[in-house]
Amino acid sequence: MVEYTTAEGFDTTGIILETERLLLRPFTPDDLADFYAYARVPGVGEAAGWPHHESIKTSENILKIFLNDKNNFALYHKADKKVIGSFGVKESWTDKHDDYKHLKAYEIGYVLSQAYWGQGLVPEATRAVIDYLFNVIKLDAISICHFRENDRSRRVIEKCGFSFIMEDKYFSKQLNKEFNDLKYLLFPAERYTEVNAQHIDRWVAEGWIWGQPVSPAVCEKARRGEWDVLLTPTRPVPKAWFPPFKGAKILGLASGGGQQMPIFSLLGGHCTVMDLSDAQLESEKTVARREGYEIEIIKADMTRPFPFPDESFDFIFHPVSNCYIEDVHHVWRECHRVLKPGGVLLSGLDNGINYLFDTDEAGKPLLVTQSLPFNPLKNPAQMALLIKEDSAIQFSHTFDEQIGGQLRAGFILTGAYEDYNHDPEEKFATAEAGIPAFWATRAVKG
Repeated sequence: MVEYTTAEGFDTTGIILETERLLLRPFTPDDLADFYAYARVPGVGEAAGWPHHESIKTSENILKIFLNDKNNFALYHKADKKVIGSFGVKESWTDKHDDYKHLKAYEIGYVLSQAYWGQGLVPEATRAVIDYLFNVIKLDAISICHFRENDRSRRVIEKCGFSFIMEDKYFSKQLNKEFNDLKYLLFPAERYTEVNAQHIDRWVAEGWIWGQPVSPAVCEKARRGEWDVLLTPTRPVPKAWFPPFKGAKILGLASGGGQQMPIFSLLGGHCTVMDLSDAQLESEKTVARREGYEIEIIKADMTRPFPFPDESFDFIFHPVSNCYIEDVHHVWRECHRVLKPGGVLLSGLDNGINYLFDTDEAGKPLLVTQSLPFNPLKNPAQMALLIKEDSAIQFSHTFDEQIGGQLRAGFILTGAYEDYNHDPEEKFATAEAGIPAFWATRAVKG
């Protein structure tokens, strides 16, 4: 019997994925002879944890399972006009792991005829399946495993961009043998902002500090002119940094959550909030209904062109959030475009120091364990760390990117200050330690 758990909700029926040399299609009963031809060769099945087929009857029984479960593609070689392997999609090991069970993930695996090894066909097929699972099924992650001694699979997995997560044990009942099983994960690079939005939605539901909207009491104080807001974790923005609110057109950029826009609205501003998190935008709607003001709600991704005409806003409020995107230069250019001449950009910025160290553990010295820039889309080990810590997909940015990027976009810097981590249990980058972790800047469109 085949040892795997089917992927709930996945069905190969009607799916055909085409690459340069292959068709990935559902198996049919007519594939039996081709299936047996490659499955009978010693070493092919054993690399995946099952014995090679001693008879065509064994292949027939397994093929019936494939036809019934509909979780396996046949790898059909277009030039040679035959099936040369299989590509399975099954339940992921992440479903039962506390650190990763929040992910919507499937596991992939493959078997290829020995006669076709070394031709790059498995990476070709793997990329096609990855593209389908991320862009059509919309998975958060894809997992894959290989036995430690299977160096051929390791090279394929690394070539396809997977991040090593951990080593575990796998016992094959069919081979009566235990293997060291290396487990990997892949996140969708093209969809990382959507993954981040899903993380933030969940964090808000769990009580995330930056997802808790202001109270009625705070709003009442704002009506009396008593207010402050944060760009960075602990230090209020100087009131002298703000232009007059009355009638001003204000953009809250990645500023959802009902923390700043309610204040600005109650002070007379005409506010628009742009965010990718449904939960953060819902908080904005909730406070607006409760307090009786109007606000424009825009769900949009700041890595793409902003959905506003040129010179739409008098000022932009952009609290710490560009740590969740890879390219900040685009953001500064778009901010400059949508601001009116003389418009003000207020930004909260992570300076990168938080990414150098391991998470604090009581009684243990901090160690520098990461290099900068911190970019998990280019560094699999950093991606694995973020996955394990449930930290979404984050990036460090340099002074040149954050400050220099604003200047190159056409801004004039008119104010700046530093700030620290807000968690009193952290041992570094706090006011007590004297190590700032954030910058705030005020810039004017020249």
